[in-house]
Amino acid sequence: MKLRDLFEEREAPRTITRDDFDRLGEISGSNVNDRYRVGRVAFDNEKGMGSTPNGQNVKYLGFVAELRPADFLSFVTKADRSEDAERLEKHIKALAPIAAPQLYVKVNEKEFFQDGKPLLVSISQHEGRARMWAIKALDGNEFIPVQFILNGGMRARNLNEKFFEQLRKTGLVPQDKKTGPDRINFGRIWWQGKEV
Repeated sequence: MKLRDLFEEREAPRTITRDDFDRLGEISGSNVNDRYRVGRVAFDNEKGMGSTPNGQNVKYLGFVAELRPADFLSFVTKADRSEDAERLEKHIKALAPIAAPQLYVKVNEKEFFQDGKPLLVSISQHEGRARMWAIKALDGNEFIPVQFILNGGMRARNLNEKFFEQLRKTGLVPQDKKTGPDRINFGRIWWQGKEV
């Protein structure tokens, strides 16, 4: 037993019916803050396991991009989350919705937008390692929506199409890495209600 288990009460997660799961739509620009399904996973960014206030407002605070679980896990700090992932896998199979994983990122806004320097998007924090391990175990290494929350006072309105073109070309600076970006294979990206 872990020490935290002595002090945390763990409620059974809220589940949905198979009919409710089947009625969930696929992710789109209009529902990134809300509910959708991907593969065998129900996402609910308001009440799902791991939800945060920022995740309910990603249209304003950032954007959503599809990443493969293995890529997400390779770009964040390493830790053994296998025990939590096993528990989450059981909950997901029982149709308990989860919130989308999150990456908090810092952008070299002035240098890129005003000075024309190369784009640097650095991961500063993350939420969702155990969720990604569980999803990978259930659905393999398929694309999963990840919420990108902008740091440093930036908001979605500060971005533009050029930003997303460069993001696809340059990639991300992994968490706790001080050198340039590593390429990453993004799937679809949604920003301000549309796919870019």
